[in-house]
Amino acid sequence: MDFLKKIQNQPERIRKMILWITVVVVALILASWWIYNSYWNLKNFKEEEFIKELELPKFTP
Repeated sequence: MDFLKKIQNQPERIRKMILWITVVVVALILASWWIYNSYWNLKNFKEEEFIKELELPKFTP
């Protein structure tokens, strides 16, 4: 709790910097997690099975 009091006693400019740095760090963590999961899903994607499960109608002329 002493940490929060210390931040609250800082000037507004410093508090805004702390806020935006925290937002950027969290955004980078979430973006890296999203990229990792997207890469993993694309790596494990089986196109043939997906097309079979999709059951698209066949058009014959």
